[in-house]
Amino acid sequence: MKINSLAFGLALALSLAPFAYADDPAPGPGDTTIALKYWVQYAKDGNPAAQYGLGYRYANGQGVEHDDAQAVDWYRKAAAQGNAKAEYALAYMYSNGRGTDKNQEQANAWYRRAAERGNADAQYALGYSLANGRGLDIDNAQAVGWYQKSAALGQPQAQYALGYMYSHGLGVREDDTIALAWYRKSADQGRGDAQYALGYMYDNGQGTAPDKNEAAAWYRKSADQGNSEGQYALAYLYYHGEGVSKDYGQAADLFRKAAEQGDARAQYGLGYMYYNGYGVAKDTNQASDWFHKAADQGLPEAQYGVNYMADNGGGLIKDVGPEGEERIKTNGQSEAPGWILLDVLTTLLP
Repeated sequence: MKINSLAFGLALALSLAPFAYADDPAPGPGDTTIALKYWVQYAKDGNPAAQYGLGYRYANGQGVEHDDAQAVDWYRKAAAQGNAKAEYALAYMYSNGRGTDKNQEQANAWYRRAAERGNADAQYALGYSLANGRGLDIDNAQAVGWYQKSAALGQPQAQYALGYMYSHGLGVREDDTIALAWYRKSADQGRGDAQYALGYMYDNGQGTAPDKNEAAAWYRKSADQGNSEGQYALAYLYYHGEGVSKDYGQAADLFRKAAEQGDARAQYGLGYMYYNGYGVAKDTNQASDWFHKAADQGLPEAQYGVNYMADNGGGLIKDVGPEGEERIKTNGQSEAPGWILLDVLTTLLP
């Protein structure tokens, strides 16, 4: 079952951002117990592990001056000898344009070499490229195959990605029970996005019986790591008193944390709290400001909020320009099911 979004007030939007696991893991260090002078000597003698280790030192400024071009040179030497860590590291440099021109095709070629040697990070990265068309044609079935190899080796990003593919039926038959299991493996390793996803599954009874207490526990773990989706979801539970004691102050605080990270739903939620004085002092100027931030990201509820406050003389109504006025006129006045009308929010919500 896909993770769907619902509107705030009727049920706040709780959605997984598509492929939120975009960044490839940075290459890890080699043996850090060996003194730098030996790394240099061994690398010059052609030892691939030392070449990789020296490249890592240059890439991270460990014991030497930071120099990405030197890092690429040493990674390339080690990769030419079949060192899987170096192949992955070289791919990473190509993918991020560090020490060389950005070249995703080259990156994918080196990711594939490392992946075929069993490097879990490379397997994940190659799967991501296939799932998202990053320098390759989209092929979700192949992506799942590489995610499975990586996840089986314990790579937490791949475990989360595999859960996402099962949850959404991408490249594999949709199966919430399997998705839940992979989310849990990743969450247990501390991934904030996986902790949020696992909380969502418990919150909505997907792949398991609904359990608001368990949902709140996982949302909290995610929120504590600064994950904006976890913060938003936990704020919603505090607002409604589901899985936790109702606490408008906690809800407003968590909405703020997510809102400051740019989450449009949280910006709208915080504006709503200011508009009604829930957990914060009533402040229509603050409400207007947060509604505008969310409206600027295209959230229809917030666009209606801006329009409503303008019509009723509340808040600081900013000049949104002709395009913004047309957007609000088009979206904000709709009364489609699930869209929030501020003049009836007090009857919809306790």
